[in-house]
Amino acid sequence: MSLQLKSKKQHIRLWFEFYRLCTQQKEFEDNLKKSHNFYKPWGDVSNIKFDDWWNDHKELFGPSRVEEINRLSKHPNSLNVVIPLNMKPKQIMDELKSIIETKQIERLNDIGVNHQDLKSLDSGFGDYEISGKEPKWKSIQETLWITQLFYEKDKPPINKNFLIQIHEFLKSRPKSKITGFRSINENLHKYTSGQLENEIRVVRRNKDEGIKILKNVSQGRFP
Repeated sequence: MSLQLKSKKQHIRLWFEFYRLCTQQKEFEDNLKKSHNFYKPWGDVSNIKFDDWWNDHKELFGPSRVEEINRLSKHPNSLNVVIPLNMKPKQIMDELKSIIETKQIERLNDIGVNHQDLKSLDSGFGDYEISGKEPKWKSIQETLWITQLFYEKDKPPINKNFLIQIHEFLKSRPKSKITGFRSINENLHKYTSGQLENEIRVVRRNKDEGIKILKNVSQGRFP
């Protein structure tokens, strides 16, 4: 698997985990009712491992950016072209437009969609794209863990005890590494009140960011 594909799969895994957490919280029920049709193709995510789910649903997540590639893409929702660098950009764009629209119609026919029923050809290929710039998945992974624990512990105060719970949570995940948290909790007895409060603020920001992401996900956006 290429680094690019691995990175994309990591982002979708996080989206999947945040969506699953959403479905477990009553506070997002109204949003999830409104986004029901959006997530319907995902199926039931409550009791399935991501890798098993991914094997059956990865075709929902096609390429979402125009970019230079080092190897041909085999995804059915992508198009490999050769662009002569000695051609004027306007001519390139005009020819590309014609090629792309032809291929879009062919692909829509392949998946049983009548292009004449669509407002635009691109709208027939699904809506599952990462919102905005590609996120830093390691940072969002940290936010996910903290948010999962926050809800698992029934929304406790963010204090020294919660930092200890984070430490215990990480100990149960040997491959998981959140920079600083292990050392923070191993040395809590040495921290000044100012240092402790600073770490609490960091965790609180992560928790707040996690809830923000959950709200976005419940409305069909990530992150």
